[in-house]
Amino acid sequence: MQTILEFVLFHKKTKELVQHLIQQLDCVGDSI
Repeated sequence: MQTILEFVLFHKKTKELVQHLIQQLDCVGDSI
């Protein structure tokens, strides 16, 4: 049960990181 919770938390962090990277890429794309 605990491993599932850890996986969900890890997945959530990864998703946030990816979204943050995409936002940064969008900003870079706009400035070009």
